[in-house]
Amino acid sequence: MKLIKQIRIFAFILMLFMLSGCSEDKINSDDTDNNTDLSATQAINQSELNSYNATEESQINSDDTNNNTDLTTNQAINQSEFKSYCAKEENQSNQIFFNYPQFINTDTNTDKMNMMIEDFVKSELYLFIDEDFKGTMSNSHETINWSNDYENYGIDVDYEIMRNDSDYFCAVFKGSTYYKMAPHPNSYFSALIIDVDNLSLVKLSDLYNVNDDFIAVAQRNYEKQINEIELDTLFKEALLEINLEKPEYWECFMTDTALGISVWLNHAMGDHYEFLIDYDELLAFEKC
Repeated sequence: MKLIKQIRIFAFILMLFMLSGCSEDKINSDDTDNNTDLSATQAINQSELNSYNATEESQINSDDTNNNTDLTTNQAINQSEFKSYCAKEENQSNQIFFNYPQFINTDTNTDKMNMMIEDFVKSELYLFIDEDFKGTMSNSHETINWSNDYENYGIDVDYEIMRNDSDYFCAVFKGSTYYKMAPHPNSYFSALIIDVDNLSLVKLSDLYNVNDDFIAVAQRNYEKQINEIELDTLFKEALLEINLEKPEYWECFMTDTALGISVWLNHAMGDHYEFLIDYDELLAFEKC
């Protein structure tokens, strides 16, 4: 029975992969009906582009079914403290729109954090483009028009502030990236955590001892949250087959009450998935 189940799951994932491949011919379409407006208030997994057909969207991205954990902006965060800027490069080669926050009222600390946020954006852009970023950083908030033609890269990224207090600042960045020579666009997710006291970047291993017991807690929360959302049965089974055994590939972020973890998925399954673990469950793993 287990072998039959695994074969069914493999066939389901293969079907999704084939659907994503079949949509390649649609990527360069100028059909503006398929343009997607990606905003900061959308859920984390934003891979709805005009390159995806209705069947794939219904399996993977409809109502964010594969990423239904509530990661919406904490209403306690004062959004008026921030102004949105866009790292923008719009030319024949690239269409790049990477939005990011900046503190409005600045002092020594926030000036430094603003620089750290800008440096993070630049470093992320360098991961995608083969040459130096030729755009400008301080543009007004903007999103890409996917019907515009370009030769190399299309990048549309927005942000969401997850935590901002005397201890940590955290923002997540999510959106879509597409290299014209690739068979499909990809859903993008990354996170930035700043230790406010030390003005240093923070990663998971700075916060916790990530051992086998920690991984077990993460696996339990991952499976619990998968089981709590409505998904196609085979798709849910495929997600539950994933073993979170390589924390070096995790991306972490922080909210006021929970640690967030983003895990990599293959493209047919949505590229990534985010879930939360309450801080209370992680007290035994905290680093002093």
